[in-house]
Amino acid sequence: MKPPPGYVPGVGRGAAGFMTRSDLGPAVPQAMDLDALQANQPSRRKEYEDADDEDDTPEGPGVFDRFMGNDTGALAGRPGEFDEDDREADAVWKQIDEKMDERRKSRREAKMKEEMQKQRMEKPQIATMFRDLKRQLADVPAEAWDAIPDVGDYTVKKQKLEKFAPPPDTLLARAAAEKASLAQLDPAVLKATVGGREEGESASASADLTSVAEGRGTVLSLQLDRASDNVSGQTVVDPKGYLTDLQGIKLRSDADVADLKKARLLLKSIVATNPGHGPGWIAAARLEEVAGKVSAARNLIKKGCEACPQNEDVWLEAARLSQPADAALILARGVTTIPRSVQLWMRAASLEKEDAAKARVLRKALEHIPESVSLWKSLIELADQDDARVLLSRAVECCPRHVDMWLALARLQGYDDARKTLNRARAAIPTEPGVWFAAARLEEANIRSALQGEREAGPANEASVVCNESPHESIDAQADVSASKIIRRAIASLGKHGVEVDRERWLREAVSCEKAQPPSPSTCRALVRACIGVGVDQADARRTFLADAEDQAKSGARLTAMAIFDHSLELFPTDSDLWIKAAHLRVLQAEDTQRQLENAIGKKELLVEAKKHWAEVNGFLERALKNCPQSTGLWLLAATAKKKEGDMIGAGQVLECAMNATPKSQDIFLAAFALEFDQGRDEKASEILAKARDSLEDVRIIWEVSAAFQRIKTSAQMLTDDMDSGHRARESELALLHEALQKYPSDPLLHRMKAELLVLSSRAVEAKEALRVGIKQCAKVAAGEEIEAQESEENMKEKDFDYTQKDLHLPHHFFLACHGYWASTAPLWVYLADLEWDTGSLTRARAALEQGRKARPYCPELWVAAVRLEHQQGKSADAEALMALALKVMPKSGVLWAEALNNTPRVQRKSKAADALGKCPDDGNIIAAVACFFALERKDEKARTWFKRAATSSPRNGDIWAQWLSFEERRGQQEQINDVQTAFMEQRTPPIQGEHWVRNAIKPENARCQLSTLLQQTAQACASQKLPRLG
Repeated sequence: MKPPPGYVPGVGRGAAGFMTRSDLGPAVPQAMDLDALQANQPSRRKEYEDADDEDDTPEGPGVFDRFMGNDTGALAGRPGEFDEDDREADAVWKQIDEKMDERRKSRREAKMKEEMQKQRMEKPQIATMFRDLKRQLADVPAEAWDAIPDVGDYTVKKQKLEKFAPPPDTLLARAAAEKASLAQLDPAVLKATVGGREEGESASASADLTSVAEGRGTVLSLQLDRASDNVSGQTVVDPKGYLTDLQGIKLRSDADVADLKKARLLLKSIVATNPGHGPGWIAAARLEEVAGKVSAARNLIKKGCEACPQNEDVWLEAARLSQPADAALILARGVTTIPRSVQLWMRAASLEKEDAAKARVLRKALEHIPESVSLWKSLIELADQDDARVLLSRAVECCPRHVDMWLALARLQGYDDARKTLNRARAAIPTEPGVWFAAARLEEANIRSALQGEREAGPANEASVVCNESPHESIDAQADVSASKIIRRAIASLGKHGVEVDRERWLREAVSCEKAQPPSPSTCRALVRACIGVGVDQADARRTFLADAEDQAKSGARLTAMAIFDHSLELFPTDSDLWIKAAHLRVLQAEDTQRQLENAIGKKELLVEAKKHWAEVNGFLERALKNCPQSTGLWLLAATAKKKEGDMIGAGQVLECAMNATPKSQDIFLAAFALEFDQGRDEKASEILAKARDSLEDVRIIWEVSAAFQRIKTSAQMLTDDMDSGHRARESELALLHEALQKYPSDPLLHRMKAELLVLSSRAVEAKEALRVGIKQCAKVAAGEEIEAQESEENMKEKDFDYTQKDLHLPHHFFLACHGYWASTAPLWVYLADLEWDTGSLTRARAALEQGRKARPYCPELWVAAVRLEHQQGKSADAEALMALALKVMPKSGVLWAEALNNTPRVQRKSKAADALGKCPDDGNIIAAVACFFALERKDEKARTWFKRAATSSPRNGDIWAQWLSFEERRGQQEQINDVQTAFMEQRTPPIQGEHWVRNAIKPENARCQLSTLLQQTAQACASQKLPRLG
């Protein structure tokens, strides 16, 4: 008998034994049936599950550990638990391990250090060997660094050996044969060509095939010239009509023919079953027209006219399908059948060629349809003024509800008759506000004409213009009172008839009154005051009024915008921003009016009108300063108004009052300095700057302007014969720069000016050291500029700067010197590279530009400087690689694209320009570069068009205007030159961009130059076609 599976003898009495694989047997018992084994497994699983439910203690069979199984013991706890005892035990063992490790730590580290020293002594590193020498480089002076010679390019890995092989004689002979032209034809060939001619004649005939080819080109060009107009880009050939004619030729397929037959049968059944249905006849006729059977279409539509005599569409279709002579007869029958059809009468009148015949047809039509507005309008358009007045008098009787008829009649009448007409219109249409608007304009025009006549009868003297009792003010006041009175009556009358004020319509009417000829400013202001507050919440009033005023100003309706500002200021009298915007708008309006008056009337009238407008501006600014005495912008605008009026003494008095009211405003000090500088009083200007530096705290711009002003005085002293005074001026400028740098060590403009002064003093080594110090101290400034440039590049536009209202008082020279590119950190690297290049250190120049690009990779001027440096060395391949990398970093930079276009070979310009315009379609630099390409190819009209487009796209770029002027000067057309200069001078603010323009403007000797002189100098610089240096 076999023991049971797993039986160990002696286990019951405490004996210990062991089992081997022979005791266990195979993995699957051979004697046991597999089916029985599978059948016993569920019962055994259930037995264990029941035992687990009954005994759930830690020692029971329900406890199972993944690593120790069921025999975890009584101290194992629940599986997966980690209690406080376990944490405490781990902490104890960790402390023991750390304690044991500390015993051996010192010996272990000492042994490791000894091994590392031994290894370094056996195999030393290069950096370790030269470490002491590298530390000593910190004590090397700058002169020793400059004395180190440049390392040449001695590598041979990338050098390509050019091999030349002499071409064979057969290749040269073939090339000569290809380029040669056939001077004469072979007699046999000529005989075969001319056919019946005699052999002698054919032998003697000769033809130059090259001349024949040129003649073909000449004939073709003459044909094209005959087919073209004088206007460039237009031809007498109508391509659209030509293509339309081609599209009209259709090839019918079998399917189309079958469809036509089906449609013909269908329409035939329609007109047969319902002959009085007009659209069926029209569809049937048009089907035949589409099928190309015009005669059948005409016959069908004639039948339709007989079947549907009261349908005007059938008659109109019949007239359309017929010839003009037959159409007139058909329409005559139509109007006889349907005498009240307006469309038939209008169509009949359009067939007439003479105006008298058209008027006769329209008069006949009005006998049948006197209430037709369209017939009256068509007839009045054909009449002259006297006949139109008579016709309108009859038209308003027949069409009393049509307001346009009443208004047109009032415009053609005198004051008394027009007033009666408008009263009749108001009685006929009491709900129409347009009648009241016309009445207000009529009264205003009558008052202005009457008072103007009185003023001309007894003209005021010149002194009365400036006083408070100005005749213009009395005219405007009376006109305002009259217009306001009529508008108030209009609101009351319309309110009685249930008509509310439509804010948008009334504002549109105000704009119409402003832009009418002659304008009606009083009516415009009255309409704005009446409607501007309708439907506007008090909480949103300021924002709404400001948005409306700005929108009207942008659209050119400045008078309406000023009226909105006036109403806003009545509600917000202490809002300085509203006062500044309103005052600035009035200054612009006064400037435009003065410019128009200069071209329209004489000097005496110009003085009267100019005094009137500037007096209005000054009075408005006085009211503004009474409400906002602490507003710097208002004081600056008041000074600007006095300067543009020509009252320099008044401008100085305004600025003195401004200094007393706002003693801590640097903008007031700068405006006072600019006033004295423009008048040439340098001593007074220096005193103002010194006072500003002493009294103000954060005055970086004051120090920059002071340094630039001192530079101008130094340049003037150096031009004199007294060299000692010039040297003293330079020392004073250098001392001022040192003082400024002590206060503002991170100002890149001051560092650059110091370096330039040192170069002028023949101290180039100190200049380079000053630039290096400036680069180090301006690192944070460069990082901030790079962040702004990167944001501008991500927004797909280049960073730009422009005048603000406060900057308008700073002279042009100082503004360009203290703002934009020249006040940034980029010129420090570029100027350093230029100094290195001047001393022959090409490698250092490249290194300086590379450091600049590393610090400011989004600065296009640094990339341009690097590209030009390679071009100056004759390394075009390196320059192209640099430009490609630059365009990859800044694909939206117009400066880079323009530089790339200027260096592109002629055969590649077209594709390169297309790529540039695809990236920056509105960039003025690229458009000007394309214009220069056309100018080089002698395509003057295209070049002029592109220059105009560039100036329109970037009017603040002085280089574009200079290139345009240079182009016109080379062509020698004085009229075109004057047009360019006039368009340039009409700009309100001078250009602030352009490499040549800014470089000429910031020169000390050009500080007081007129803009026209700067434009001429820049044009000469652009015409030289030299690569300028950005430093």
